[in-house]
Amino acid sequence: MVEPGFLQFSTLSLDAGHQPDRDAGARAVPIYWSTSFMFDDTDHAASLFNLEEPGHIYSRISNPTTAVLEERIAALEGGVGAVATASGMAAFHLGVATLMGQGGHIVAARNLYGGTANILTQTLPRFGITTWTRRGPRWCAGRWRAFRLGRQRQVSNAHRTLRRLPRTHLLRRVWRGRLHHPCSGGRASGFRSHHQPNKRVPDSPRRGDLAAAHGEARLDIVGFSLGTYVALEAAAQDPTSTESLVLIGTATDMPVHPDLLTSSYDDIGKASKHMTSWEIGSNAHRGGHQSPGSWLIGASNALIERSPENALGHDMAACNAYKGAVAAASKVTQPVTFVLGTEDKMTPIQRSGDLVDAVENKTVVRMDKIGHMMPIEDPIGARKAIANAIGWNGQRS
Repeated sequence: MVEPGFLQFSTLSLDAGHQPDRDAGARAVPIYWSTSFMFDDTDHAASLFNLEEPGHIYSRISNPTTAVLEERIAALEGGVGAVATASGMAAFHLGVATLMGQGGHIVAARNLYGGTANILTQTLPRFGITTWTRRGPRWCAGRWRAFRLGRQRQVSNAHRTLRRLPRTHLLRRVWRGRLHHPCSGGRASGFRSHHQPNKRVPDSPRRGDLAAAHGEARLDIVGFSLGTYVALEAAAQDPTSTESLVLIGTATDMPVHPDLLTSSYDDIGKASKHMTSWEIGSNAHRGGHQSPGSWLIGASNALIERSPENALGHDMAACNAYKGAVAAASKVTQPVTFVLGTEDKMTPIQRSGDLVDAVENKTVVRMDKIGHMMPIEDPIGARKAIANAIGWNGQRS
């Protein structure tokens, strides 16, 4: 199995977070002095303010120059993302205000910078956050595990919700709500993993469960990776309840190397590095993500490594075992949009020919220089492809 390849620290120090200027070919990061940024139209503005689409609004929130710094720091530190502030005190307050709330407690050393100590002892108690100060960092470190700095936060808004959809347990996230209702995970119906015969691997949902869950007579179903097979099976089993399909990152079959199949159960860290190396395109390895400050390699590794136990293994086993895509596709009469990345190494375009040919009413969208992770490599492009496929005009709910 080919070893994963990532850019080294020295290259990331110079290049991470920035793509060369396409017009002039300039390599250096430009300095953007603008305080605000243009919107294409009112729908684009609404999408940005609703956090439905990444981009810049005001420099006090994000700025293209600052975004390069943030992403580069995240890349060098192996993080998911970063936020740059104008001062250390702003960074400290932002971190505490994000992670803590009323009733929170901090253990801190006494030899902190005076301004930080004042915030801890004078300002934060007014908001219900108290602090114990002790003489040395060793005392604090020895007792730090007894305290929990932070809570998990779930962000949502009235217009956009993230739903879980197969690739099977792991990357089951697609747009729902304003982009209509996609397929959601249903009861496993079907085949066993060849790698672990006693483990049941989800095959396809019961189509009636989908319609009942969403209260829709006909559904637009969006599938990603292994989820494309779930979508195909759902449409083939009950064509009268399916309006259209959008299949993102798919192929006639998805064979998995035996070493990856083994490590996905036994060594999640090793499997994560292999998958992250292969599943994103060359541009994403350097960065310049549409979402300011986000480092895609770090995000991919974190997502995989924090997945539920055996979830990645089941996912890989299901990809490796399923061979019914062409047969299911041949039964589908609804419009099908294939969204394929030109640098996809997981489901290469070259392996999608038979599957595409099996569908009569089809549209193929190719995303240039994008790998397998199209929904997060190019969220704007993927969102537009979905919207165009299902005829969404910004008014559907």
